Amino acid sequence: MLASRELSDGDQGLAGGVVNTSRQMGAAVGAALLPAVAGSISGVSGDRAAMLAATVAALAATAVSWHAARQAPHGAVRSA
Repeated sequence: MLASRELSDGDQGLAGGVVNTSRQMGAAVGAALLPAVAGSISGVSGDRAAMLAATVAALAATAVSWHAARQAPHGAVRSA
């Protein structure tokens, strides 16, 4: 919702496509990188290292999203 709230009606589909594509790319990159993280960490079981890396990435993404939501003007209304 945040990605498209300031866009015109003609650009809503484009914004939705970009959001969905980035979500799918994130899942694909995560599925490729987490096994590499699991195999490269010594001293800790691989699955724990991969889950820790995924948790850190999710927390970072959440922080960025909250920051972007707080910077957006509240109650902004588009003119028709």
